[in-house]
Amino acid sequence: WCLLHALGAACCLVASTLAGAGESSGPPLTLRDAIDHARLNQPALAGLVFEMRVQEARATGAGLRPAPQAELLLEDAFGTGDRGGLEAAQATLSLSQLIELGGKRDGRIAVSAAASSRLRTVQAARQLDVFAEVARRFLGTLSWHAQSSIARDGVAIARRTQEAVRQRVSAARAPAAEA
Repeated sequence: WCLLHALGAACCLVASTLAGAGESSGPPLTLRDAIDHARLNQPALAGLVFEMRVQEARATGAGLRPAPQAELLLEDAFGTGDRGGLEAAQATLSLSQLIELGGKRDGRIAVSAAASSRLRTVQAARQLDVFAEVARRFLGTLSWHAQSSIARDGVAIARRTQEAVRQRVSAARAPAAEA
């Protein structure tokens, strides 16, 4: 749906540029301009940029070692009677570090790299789809513009011919049936 809106906007831009080519003060719109416009204004392509950023963050996280953990356990605190307050409390501090074996970190990095590669391929394919659709519509618009120009020229020729025939009939050089 978003693709249709972006491409429609690009084609309207092409059509308006071509229709007003004689009155336009700037250069005519090129296929490169239309593709650049679609690339910058296509929500599906813009969304892939954010997906790539997320994947880059995941790749960075995959390369990190597990963080050390600290745990404090407090027992027999705030009891009643002669066990009240913190006098009878026992505290245990535990420090732990996960040691990864069997290439788990390398595996995470490889999976993340494969996901990044897949996302780049998806991004390239979507860009090519958008660019192909822009090119198809751009060429269709150029074709329409050329046909419109040919039709205008044909109407102008028909009017000149009609005026010439009318002048010949009024000068009595051709029969009235030709008019």
